This record gives sequence, structure tokens and C-alpha cells, in this order.
Amino acid sequence: MKTKKIIIILLFIIYIAFSYAANTNVSIFEPAEFTKPNLYGYDYTNRFNSSIISNIKTADVYEVKYFFNIFHEFGIYYYDKNNIICYVTNLADVDKLIEDEKITNINNIDFKKPKFNLPIDNEEYKNFFGNNFTKIKQEAKAIGKDENGYSKFDISPDTLILLTEDSNITAYAYIDNRLLDARNIMNKKYKYYTSSERYSDIDIKIDYNKNGTYNKYKLVEVKLEKEYKDEDN
Repeated sequence: MKTKKIIIILLFIIYIAFSYAANTNVSIFEPAEFTKPNLYGYDYTNRFNSSIISNIKTADVYEVKYFFNIFHEFGIYYYDKNNIICYVTNLADVDKLIEDEKITNINNIDFKKPKFNLPIDNEEYKNFFGNNFTKIKQEAKAIGKDENGYSKFDISPDTLILLTEDSNITAYAYIDNRLLDARNIMNKKYKYYTSSERYSDIDIKIDYNKNGTYNKYKLVEVKLEKEYKDEDN
């Protein structure tokens, strides 16, 4: 009887530890330089990528629906203005987007040199990453233009997110295209809402990419039901 109690206690401790790991930044699994967020500069690339990995791994464990708040990854939760907008684009289309949306870059931020440090093809981490993410990176090829003149790709390109305040770029991040397909929200803008109008009718969700051959997951827009918004207010 005593042995059974000890085994149960040990199993419970393991469960708690694993639950904590699943809900914590994946830096406990990865080298610190991979997930270290750049909280004091302009580049939030590693923070975004590590957050996506953490969200997906957590969802696999708990089998829950999960949303991706692009504002929270920049450390924005509540703000006394609603002039903050995130633009989702890619290197091929960013100049056109900036011109179309009349975006400025007063601080001369160099956001055109993406730096990724994803050890998802490292044999050492194979058991952790499993088959959730594409190991070998492929470059997206433009296959045409959409009705607005933006590029259409055969697979998802690396996604560039620009955070703007008063139409001026203040921070940016890249999402590595090995993690998920972002073509469904490409070249769109998302307005940050103040606490008094906390949710818009649209949110962004990480979902399974059932038709994908390169990505297992994708970013999609989802229309929020009124009941859902009311529950979170």
C-alpha cells in the first residue's frame, strides 16, 4: 500500500512538472539564445517563434483551441489609445504595403534582414519537436498576384509583422515559414482595441492545415461569437 502511494505521488509530481513545462516558454527545452525575447529593441522575431511553438505544443498536450494574439507578443495588453495597428506581410510585398498604407519608418528600423534561430532540424531536439514542424526549410515562390496586386505563393513565405503606432513602425517580427502557413492573413491589418472595446469581431487562430503538405498548422481569421466576447469581458 505504501509503495502504491509513493508511485501515485511520483506520477502526480511528474504530471505537474510536465504541465508547467507545457505552459512555460519553451526555453526550458531549448538553448536560451533561441527563445530570448528582445524586449528592449525593435526585433521580436525569437519571441514570436518561440511563442508559436509553445502554443502548439501546449495544445497538443491539452487538446484545446487556441488563439494567437499578435499584440500580446509585443508586450501590449491594454493601451489608452487605439491608434496601434499590426500589419501582416512578407519581404516581397512589404514595400507596396508601406506605400499603400502610408506607413513611415521614422526610426530607420532595419526590418529586412530576418534572423531565425530554430533548431527544429537538430537531431538533439527531435523527440520534443516530433513531426509538428517542417524540418527542411523551403523558400516560397511567387506564382502570381492577387486582385490587390500582392504576391500569391506556392507555400507560405516567412511572415513579417509590423507594429505601428500613428502609422509609424515601432517594432517588427518574423514568423518562420517552417512553423505554420500564414497566407490566409497575408497583407492584412489588425487594429488594437482598448479595454473599453476589448475585442473586434475577428481574431487570429492557429488551426490545423488539413490540405497542407509543407505546414501542419496555419494562421486563419475566425469570427468571434458575441457570447465568446461577453465571457471574456
